[in-house]
Amino acid sequence: MTGSYIILLQVDPKLMKFVEGISQEKRKFIARMVAVWACDVSGANDHIDDDVQSYLATGDISKININNIGHMVEFLDEEYFNITDRNDGLDSTGMAMCWFRKARAVNSVMYAAGCESLQSFCDVLYEAYTATNDLKTIEAICYNT
Repeated sequence: MTGSYIILLQVDPKLMKFVEGISQEKRKFIARMVAVWACDVSGANDHIDDDVQSYLATGDISKININNIGHMVEFLDEEYFNITDRNDGLDSTGMAMCWFRKARAVNSVMYAAGCESLQSFCDVLYEAYTATNDLKTIEAICYNT
């Protein structure tokens, strides 16, 4: 395991032990619920299309296009970088972080849609945590779903 798994293991070893012990199907469901929450909290819902909204509501991935989600993440990231570049890396209004949080939330959706391993599940959690800075709610979703 790499990246997000290692970070989450350091930040919340109890949660990681829990998620290692649940089934892949349950992980997929939790991943989707975490992504739904991250999009709600970050305000990213306005930036995802109807097919992705449908996936988030039902879990049916048959109509979504992962490439389109990736393009939206790139767009949102670009908005973040445009603001910071114009302001010498500063974000005095908080708008850059707003775009950054939306990009991370939409990225959590992309990982949730392709959640086939513990690593991709960890990517969902990490992106949602980065989008919201709210590990307690992520824990609650994991433990109570």
